[in-house]
Amino acid sequence: METFAQLSAIHAKRLALQVMPGPLENAGSPPDLGAARELIAAALRSGRTVLGSGESRALLRAFHVPVVEAIPADTEGEAADIAEAMGYPVAMKIRAANITHKTDVGGVRLGLADAEAVRRAFGEMTFDFVNDMFEDVTLARTQSAMDEETQLPLIGFELSCKVIY
Repeated sequence: METFAQLSAIHAKRLALQVMPGPLENAGSPPDLGAARELIAAALRSGRTVLGSGESRALLRAFHVPVVEAIPADTEGEAADIAEAMGYPVAMKIRAANITHKTDVGGVRLGLADAEAVRRAFGEMTFDFVNDMFEDVTLARTQSAMDEETQLPLIGFELSCKVIY
């Protein structure tokens, strides 16, 4: 009986994934092409063909695409304070100019549920990436797993944009 209940829950979640989202908030307003062009031009002027995550978010915002904001932290204590303020769980991602795909090299930690987990992840990341162009880490609020029966699967991706000219 329990197996059938689980299958029914999975089926309901799959049906929910087929629901189309509503229109974007600013769907009627034109994109900010000037800001988008300036972002790309600035990257090209500096000799880069890949936008950083902050630049990628700004580009998406110029086209009214909603993005999850990530807050930078320079120290272990600052990371814990930011996580506490935004609420748990949080995700932490390293910012290093020479690493585009952070997930591939272990530069992303998900589901950090308390200040101790945030401090530990910060320490591991700063140790693991000491020889890279380490800038800082960013933190973002993630979905809670409190009510797994009503949660839909999350799909995540590395936010970077390649400039094609």
